[in-house]
Amino acid sequence: MSKIIDLTGKVFGNLTALECVGKDQKYRNALWKCSCACGSVVVVRSVCLNNGHTKSCGCERNGISLLTNKRFGRLVAKSYLQKNNRI
Repeated sequence: MSKIIDLTGKVFGNLTALECVGKDQKYRNALWKCSCACGSVVVVRSVCLNNGHTKSCGCERNGISLLTNKRFGRLVAKSYLQKNNRI
């Protein structure tokens, strides 16, 4: 039986490991709750984090830029608005 390596606080691309939430039944890998730079929270297998296969919640693949909390002169991007949303 393999020992679970503590990944808490480690950064993998845009994901930061928050806590271990159990083991995957099929592959017996640890499952980690991770926070993405865009603000989403996802659960990812430890092997996918360690080998670099999963680096975000999918926001990059969906075309959402990761500009949240980035500074542009005196302006700071606070959140992403979808096309249908209006201010």
